[in-house]
Amino acid sequence: MMKLCLWQGNVYDCSELFRPIETNFGKCCTFNMVPQTLLHRYMDDARDAPQDISDWNEWTSMSELISKGDLSSRKKFPRVQNRAGKVSGLAFLVDPDLEEYFCTASDSTGFRLATHLSTDVPHVTDFGLAIRPNYEHFVSVRPEITLADDVIEGISIEKRNCYMDGEFRLNYYNYYTSSNCMDECIANLTYEACNCVRYYMPRDHNRAICGPAKYQCAEDVKQKSFNLGVKNICQNCLPTCTEIKYFADATSTPFRRRVDLWADEYNKSTSWAKSNISIIHVYFGQDSSYARVRSQLYGFSDLVANFGGIMGLMCGFSGLSFIELIYFFSLRVWFRQRRKRHLRQKQELREAAERDRETALAYLGVGLSSSRRASIESARSNANNSISFKPISLVANSANEKDVDSLSSGYVSNSPTNLADNNGDDVVAVSKF
Repeated sequence: MMKLCLWQGNVYDCSELFRPIETNFGKCCTFNMVPQTLLHRYMDDARDAPQDISDWNEWTSMSELISKGDLSSRKKFPRVQNRAGKVSGLAFLVDPDLEEYFCTASDSTGFRLATHLSTDVPHVTDFGLAIRPNYEHFVSVRPEITLADDVIEGISIEKRNCYMDGEFRLNYYNYYTSSNCMDECIANLTYEACNCVRYYMPRDHNRAICGPAKYQCAEDVKQKSFNLGVKNICQNCLPTCTEIKYFADATSTPFRRRVDLWADEYNKSTSWAKSNISIIHVYFGQDSSYARVRSQLYGFSDLVANFGGIMGLMCGFSGLSFIELIYFFSLRVWFRQRRKRHLRQKQELREAAERDRETALAYLGVGLSSSRRASIESARSNANNSISFKPISLVANSANEKDVDSLSSGYVSNSPTNLADNNGDDVVAVSKF
């Protein structure tokens, strides 16, 4: 089937580059795919070379496919195209052997080509490009990369709607992808309904392959999954947070007629040169690709910043205004209450001093009306005050007025002061009380 293969401009034996695999389209050949022995948990495929298995074992995760330009640390597998373009890509020549067609999966002739991740089982029937005989095909591959920001790891799976590396484990595949998860889900449904699985489905040694008698049962399960939707049936098969998808843009042109395009070492046309062959060139159409980042849309800081910006735009509100609100409804209220208590205490002290002054004056009989003196004397009697004073009379001269004024603070002069009437009688010494 494969007559000639080139990689990076060098000729290879096609068996070195391609490996056989069973798909839903039938038997296919894959390039740059993880060996079946490593892809499946319960499969030991004798077609996988031990050296290839050993080399692929060094490849740990899909993140190694994403490089920032440094190719020095690249491993042997998966193979990497050093630069974009047809010359450094993959090219191969295939012969459809139209005379050997029997019980094919489609009504057309030629081949189907599908691009997929190295850890994905290819779905050739669903996504394969048609390869016409007697045409040269140019397939430009375009990757779409999605990276996961570290901040989303703390978000629950239900909210971020994707799996981080190693977060979900499949029963029959060693590598998790959304496509492999759905294949395993359909295989489980088929086994539950038919007690067998199709030849290309994942399985262990206890699961039998469906024969012709179970064909209709397996088809009914397949049709039911199409009607209900695979994503609705297999709701746990979320995409990975970091993922790579490959998309192909194909063009083709017919061969020149009546011209020998290939010749052997004797300059004679090869036996297959005039059959319905096809040439396919597969290559990356660009050296680099922009990656999308799966990250948190709004964090706490973003929410505060947006809220403040909207309030500032609509209401002239800012962070200082928020602090002012806190001040007016907390600190300012507390200070006002404290000031009121302070003023109340000062007023009480002032009133107490005034009462003391009036009491002193009442004892001395100066500056109070008879009714006021009577009320003070009555309050004094009710308090059972044991202090007694001798009634005295004061002369309203300048010296005595000074002593009397000193009573306004509730005190009489500490030094004895002579108080006398006009006749010089009844001299009394008044001290602090």
